This record gives sequence, C-alpha cells and structure tokens, in this order.
Amino acid sequence: MTPTPHNYSDLEEVIMSFTGRFTGSSAPAFAPTAAAIVGNPDAPATDKQMGYLRSLGHEHAIGMTVEDFDIMLDVWRDAGLCTKGFVSEKIGEYKSFPKRPVKETEPGYYTKDGKYYVVVLNKAKTHSYAKELTTSPGGKWTWEYVPGAVRKLGDLEPLTLEEAAKWGHLNGKCIICMRPLTDPKSVTDGIGPVCAKKVKR
Repeated sequence: MTPTPHNYSDLEEVIMSFTGRFTGSSAPAFAPTAAAIVGNPDAPATDKQMGYLRSLGHEHAIGMTVEDFDIMLDVWRDAGLCTKGFVSEKIGEYKSFPKRPVKETEPGYYTKDGKYYVVVLNKAKTHSYAKELTTSPGGKWTWEYVPGAVRKLGDLEPLTLEEAAKWGHLNGKCIICMRPLTDPKSVTDGIGPVCAKKVKR
C-alpha cells in the first residue's frame, strides 16, 4: 500500500494532524494527549528509547503505515515532543497493539533500489529480520540490523551471482563475508567459492 503524500504547509499543521488536536474522525486513537505534549518537562528521550519506539511502530499494527509512522515520529522529534516521559508513554501504548501481519521472506541475500540486504532467522527460528549493507565514513562495509526492515521493504529481489561479482570487482571484497578477495580465482570471480553458493545463480 502506497502512503498518501503529505503536503503540509507548515510544521504546526503536521503536528495537529498527527496529534489529533482537531475535530474529525481521522485522528489516530493513540494520539498523544495535550497533557503529555504540554506538561512534560523531562529531558530528551535517549537514542535507545527512540530506537525502541521506532521498532515498535514498525512491528505493531498501530493504525497507520510504517512510512506514515516514520513521518510522525520525525515530526514529534523536530517539534521537541520526544521527552523521556512522552516516549515511555508511547512505548507502553504501542506494546499493547497486535503485531502487523508479516509476509515472511526466506533467509538469504537480496537487493532493492540499489541497496543490499540479508534476511536471517533469529536464534529461536521463530521470525526473520533484515540487515542492510552500509559503509562508515572510513569506508568500512558492514551488515547493519535495520529495525522493521522486513516489514517495510516489501518484495525483495534475490541477489544474483552476477550482481555479487560486480560488487566484489568494484570493492575488492566479498559482498557476503566482507573479506578482501586475495585468491586469484576469487579476484577474477568477484566472490569466493563458498560464498558464491549463498546467492542466486
């Protein structure tokens, strides 16, 4: 489902839209109360709190798309609403909502919109989660966990051997294990023989 584009004229209008301070039926039932917005003098929420709140919004059926939730959370943060008390209140609220239905993606390596992902099972093998291939300012490539990515990404295209080899030739590393390619055949192939078995042929 494609989220409806937002064409708000100013920040106040966005805040009013997402907090329900208007008359009408479109305000979400979990909108923050005026008391929580105006009367909470606590310190700003920690990064850990914000990350947990975002993951809950992605995982639970809170009455809006993941994309709209991310917009709302950014608006709250930019407006200075995300205090420790306010975020704790929202965490408690969102935990009470049922989980979003998930179309499970088979574990493996995937690509979408020019980005690369690996989907893996958790230790209990009860559900899957995704990591995205990212690079640090120093140029180090790593697979980083992305909260809610499995639910947000939708259909992913399996990573092909050709695409993996192209990335390996460009970066001099194996896209699967991130090790430098040193063996002559691996350098030529753009990927090691063991890791080549993990991608689509």
